[in-house]
Amino acid sequence: MRRGRDGVVADILGDASRWHSHGRGITMGELTGSDVRLKIHDYGADPDLNSLIHNYHGLAADCFARLGLRAYIH
Repeated sequence: MRRGRDGVVADILGDASRWHSHGRGITMGELTGSDVRLKIHDYGADPDLNSLIHNYHGLAADCFARLGLRAYIH
C-alpha cells in the first residue's frame, strides 16, 4: 500500500490550486484527513517528547546564531 503513494502524496501537496501558497502552513488535520491520509505522530501531545524537541530546537537555534546563520532559525 505504501509503495507508489509517495507520488500521490507529492501530487496532492504540490497542487498550487489547492493550497494557494508556499507561505501557508498545512494543518495536521489536512495531512491526516481523507485526501492525504498521512500517519503523523503528534509530539505536542507527548509532554516528554515535546520538551526534548523544544530543547533541541533551542540548542540548534543558538548554534546557528553563533555561526551567523540566522536565516536558518525559524
